[in-house]
Amino acid sequence: GKGGNRRFRPPAWTVFSSVGIYFWRRLTGQFKGFGTASVAFGKPLYLSTFPANSDLTGEVGQELMARIRAVVPVLAAPLVARAIAVDGARTRSAIEESVGAMLLELKEKRMPLPKRDVIAIVEETLNRFKLRNLVVSDGGDVRIVGDGGDVLDYYANSIGHHFRPK
Repeated sequence: GKGGNRRFRPPAWTVFSSVGIYFWRRLTGQFKGFGTASVAFGKPLYLSTFPANSDLTGEVGQELMARIRAVVPVLAAPLVARAIAVDGARTRSAIEESVGAMLLELKEKRMPLPKRDVIAIVEETLNRFKLRNLVVSDGGDVRIVGDGGDVLDYYANSIGHHFRPK
């Protein structure tokens, strides 16, 4: 839950049926993949650059967090989630417009960006969000479902530091 307690204890039948469905989809060519992953490496951190008489733990911690924030990759799911959760986009065209504006802003900062075009990013991500029951789409309108808002907020917050507060 939100309190940090792990509650993932699926019954054996759920695990076996999920594995079976996975293999069936692979065999029949219906498997769409698990999503996108990215990795980024920053420059090395030398402890010798910090003054010996300072609060080494605090200073190193702050420096590490700043470096991590600088290299957190920007993936499609957080972009679309931010368009919905932060920008309030509720139509496919508004989401595409918002994602396009975010990509331009990030490009100016020389951030590594998704390789696909905006329409493909939004389409594929909304399909994944629908499969996870986070959103529903009626025509061009997109609506958050159940606890989907919490998950979309989580995704949006993962890249929030790259943007000016709204």
